[in-house]
Amino acid sequence: MTRPSPRVSIVVPAFNRERFLGRTLDSVLGQSFTDWELVVSNDGSTDDTKRIADEYAAQDERISVVDAPNGGVAMARNRGLAATDPSSEFVVCLDSDDRWFPDTLERLIAELEAHPDWISVYGVARCIDADDELIPGDDLAERMRERREYRGHELVDVGPDEPTTFAAMIHHNYPATPGLHLVRRRALEQVGTFDSATDPADDWDLALRLSRVGPIGFHDGLVLEWRRHDDTLTGTSPRWRKAYFSVLAKTLAAPDNTAEQRRLVRRIYLRISRNALRGAADDLRSRSFRSAAQSAARSADALAQLLRAAVRSRLSRTDA
Repeated sequence: MTRPSPRVSIVVPAFNRERFLGRTLDSVLGQSFTDWELVVSNDGSTDDTKRIADEYAAQDERISVVDAPNGGVAMARNRGLAATDPSSEFVVCLDSDDRWFPDTLERLIAELEAHPDWISVYGVARCIDADDELIPGDDLAERMRERREYRGHELVDVGPDEPTTFAAMIHHNYPATPGLHLVRRRALEQVGTFDSATDPADDWDLALRLSRVGPIGFHDGLVLEWRRHDDTLTGTSPRWRKAYFSVLAKTLAAPDNTAEQRRLVRRIYLRISRNALRGAADDLRSRSFRSAAQSAARSADALAQLLRAAVRSRLSRTDA
């Protein structure tokens, strides 16, 4: 007998996550909303990740596993999405070391049902460590609630009931991690899936593309525990910085940008450069000459990146 299409398709990309995968899957199995399917996209793991995923799939028909050689998290997410039921209403990608609260899906779905104009919705996260303990001093939830966006030349606060727009997304990496973000499948089909060229900032790139299609709602409640451990990539790493600039360049060159959206992207480049210059000046005052040179180099790099991206943006509009 054919199983009816689920309302929610969940993709869990996994690479060498034997330590955490079971805890992630248990958080899905414990959901109060049960009409879902889950695809574990095993990204060439060399530990027991596949065995654990297969055991869960054998115990629950809603869970399946796809395997492929290691290609990175964006490719793993896309392989998982390709294996989901194309008739499902909503999709979400949950990282293989994070956990949902028991009513996460129920609350996010209720938000989209209450706001049919929203194309997606995301909630708030708090940080836990490798042993599932809350991290002392963690203020992630508070920072996620303090949304700001550019309106004209001003950076203003976004109200708690207002959706998150392109102007907010480009200012800050909202929604921060994809497990927070429930998306209508029809919207995902409009903008396309994850771009591996922007990995590990591919979720931010996708959110920016979605923000051009329609409002992205904000749910002011905890929906996810974001695990921080030795393998967690931070925003200060060289790899993430490279991906960050690749997203900015891609966004600036996007042919469907408005003039205002292009202006906002250019403003981000200039803000990065100015902040680095201020850091260099502070370092010089404290006679930290090596640090000052590094800050000055970051400022020059941001301006050079802007120039290259602006040229590509102009060429893409000319070609169109």
